[in-house]
Amino acid sequence: MGNNKYCIALDWLEIILTGEISILEDVKRDNSEFDLGNGIILKHTNTMNHIGFRQSLLVFLDRESIGYLHYGNNLKMKFKSPKSNLLHINNHILYQKDLPGKINRLQKGLGLNFSHFYRVDIAIDGMGLISSFNHLMDSKTLSKKSAVKIHGDIDHKTKKHTRFTIGSRKSEKYISLYNKTLEIEDKGKWYIKEFWNENGLNENSIDRLELRLNAKALKSFNPDFEYLLNPNYLAGYFKLNAGDWLEFIHVKNKKMKNFIDWSKFEKTEIIKLAKTTATNNLVSKKTTIKVLYEELMISKDESYLKCINILCAKYQLENWAKSKVNRWNASIPMLFQN
Repeated sequence: MGNNKYCIALDWLEIILTGEISILEDVKRDNSEFDLGNGIILKHTNTMNHIGFRQSLLVFLDRESIGYLHYGNNLKMKFKSPKSNLLHINNHILYQKDLPGKINRLQKGLGLNFSHFYRVDIAIDGMGLISSFNHLMDSKTLSKKSAVKIHGDIDHKTKKHTRFTIGSRKSEKYISLYNKTLEIEDKGKWYIKEFWNENGLNENSIDRLELRLNAKALKSFNPDFEYLLNPNYLAGYFKLNAGDWLEFIHVKNKKMKNFIDWSKFEKTEIIKLAKTTATNNLVSKKTTIKVLYEELMISKDESYLKCINILCAKYQLENWAKSKVNRWNASIPMLFQN
């Protein structure tokens, strides 16, 4: 993968906000721009949107199109709440440094409350990602660690895959791997190229590894909007949810090989993430411990062991973890030893 230089960013963001929009009837009746003050302007539209809801408000902040606010009976039935509204943020806004401030300002101006994230796409961009993944898939000395299905589009001339999908599009999370440069040229998203240049990615061809997360997979995502621009947090959340999908095991020595070099991101942030996201349910706690143990196997860094023991003691999972050690990797005997 060249020098393993990555950029990481959001590429899709949808948030559920709750509350009543007091001026809604005025906007619908007038069908023109309605100025809420504080730079916020709403305009009603009946155009069908991507999730099938016709009732939407175009949202402008300081005369810049920032996104859509979806509302109506269909939305309320879907979320079983009479006060649910879905805010979709336009793609170009996600690459702006003042994204958190804009969302906070918009939420306050609308008088709505944050409920939860509905969809978040986390994108890791780099050079040669597709060719590197092809190499791993074709290797006779490596095997996939995860049983999750991988689908690919093949170039009949080169006999190599040009695009991969990992997991099911119908599930709460899946990964796409494709050439982003070609898409930018087709759709005119030149602001992404500017983002790459600012972050040291100035090659002619850049691939994208994109994780799509829906509501169930986002229950532990930090509600502080500042984390939306934190590359280490985004990397940690990506790894926590789908890192094992990108791991391969050497057939002979059983050592693991990661497709993504996670060391390019701050390890301490990933540890912090793992400690703080294991709060919603027992499954997430166990997943966190498993991810930390895999990091321990790879790095031999005892700080991971410390985190594991803290989590196991706090949630009474010592016996469960002991029963899983042999399956994870029996060659690391230090776990749970005083």
